[in-house]
Amino acid sequence: MSNLLDSASLLITPTAYNAGEILSIEPSDGTGDLDFTRGSLATRVNEQGLIELIFLNNIPRIDYKGGVGHWLIESQSTNLLPYSQDFSNSAWVKSNATVTSNSVTSPDGGLNASTIVFTSGGYILESVLTTKIIGSIETASVFSTKDVSGTFLKFTSATAAGTDVETKENYPNGWYRYSVTRTFTEAQTSNTQIIITRANVGESFEIWGAQLEQWYLSSYIPTFSTMMTRIKDQINTLINTNLINPTEGAIYLELAANSNPNIKRVIALSDGTNTGRIVFQFTDAPNQLRVTVVNNGSIKFDYYHLIDSTLIFHKFAISYQSQKFKFFVDGTVVATDSTGNPSPGLNQLNFFNIGGGNQFYGKIKAIGLYKDILTNEELSCLTT
Repeated sequence: MSNLLDSASLLITPTAYNAGEILSIEPSDGTGDLDFTRGSLATRVNEQGLIELIFLNNIPRIDYKGGVGHWLIESQSTNLLPYSQDFSNSAWVKSNATVTSNSVTSPDGGLNASTIVFTSGGYILESVLTTKIIGSIETASVFSTKDVSGTFLKFTSATAAGTDVETKENYPNGWYRYSVTRTFTEAQTSNTQIIITRANVGESFEIWGAQLEQWYLSSYIPTFSTMMTRIKDQINTLINTNLINPTEGAIYLELAANSNPNIKRVIALSDGTNTGRIVFQFTDAPNQLRVTVVNNGSIKFDYYHLIDSTLIFHKFAISYQSQKFKFFVDGTVVATDSTGNPSPGLNQLNFFNIGGGNQFYGKIKAIGLYKDILTNEELSCLTT
């Protein structure tokens, strides 16, 4: 496996970066580095498992959620809840609830989490005016040390109707992140009310880092007296004819999607147009992949494949040459084709469609390009 990675013309792993750059392992002279932008602060889970605030713009994030480093690439999102860590603030309405601020170490390692004690029917809640349309999505989340089935975080009955999906994620040091995502079934402009409550009288637990966003769950965005927006991460196009062989070669990817499974995300080799390229795509159907080879506007290879989950890491490889295309997933060849040719002008690596649509958002452990065709044994080894 290491020898195969060493022979790549381009190899990107979560290893090194500068402001505005994701650095390639191969080549090491800078000609394979990827330009990166994000016009805001953001957070990541660092090597110690703590949530770390990245203060500077254009700093790529190596995230260690789950224990293994990966590049975290996210769309723009806004935390609509002011005072996301200060539950003693009057923005959080309290009933039969006592809040003690800065009483315990939080997921960021600081002494800034709160302890809540509820009496009969106790709760705390915050309201935010939002516009809902049928099919739109909002996700509320909060960190807690309480390990319960389901979630104590809810949308109140005053919030527009919809269907809810609840999740609980493990974090280090005894913390969990609870979330509830609502897909609205009615359209209105109204308050979204986020309530934290427990039925057991006298029960206490710690909370930190509340969030409400008008999309699926994303990394934590801290707020103070007003909402805060994390601008999208973007990896820009790499153009380098020395790294890409348009006649034959292979693309290796180790990827996972973000928490939203229902948008198209693209990584592609292209000739600078959408009419000449080799495309790997997470589709907008659940857990579905698509690989497409287009030459002069004509589709030469097109294959859809289902996996268990796009939200966990898988290894993929696409091998191409004249009248021979292969697609491997996790060590197994899942599709071949013996007709057609790749575009003769392939010279760039794109993380979106030409023109900007279907940008790749997700988690990246590895990207490798090869200028020679790989054998079935090599492709299987690479993706196992």
